[in-house]
Amino acid sequence: MTRFMKVIGAALVCLFVVASVALAALPRAGRIYKGTSTANHKVKIVAETKHNLSLLRVVDSCDTVTKWTDVKVKDDGTFKAVKSNGDVDYYTVTGKFTRRSKAKGSISQVTCSGEPGDYVAKIQPQ
Repeated sequence: MTRFMKVIGAALVCLFVVASVALAALPRAGRIYKGTSTANHKVKIVAETKHNLSLLRVVDSCDTVTKWTDVKVKDDGTFKAVKSNGDVDYYTVTGKFTRRSKAKGSISQVTCSGEPGDYVAKIQPQ
């Protein structure tokens, strides 16, 4: 393989990496997202910046409120929040911003009914 072909190949790899990061959806700063899961959890997400959620709140079907603050959003738009009691994770919320206006994810818990659920949270009008 010639040196020219190696340089072209490396440039194409870099281009694909940059393009995939650029296409990742991140939340809109200062906006609120709300939705309901398949297990009737009410989800509220408040995006402080595109890489930080100032609030992630879930109200389960037993009306128990669980909150997380300062949840980090990765460059690919994913986030994860966990409540644990020592070695046991009893509440986990994962998600991904599929668009700047929408997040999808799942909730698993051992409290209330213990029923997991998938959710979609959409940006709310200001």
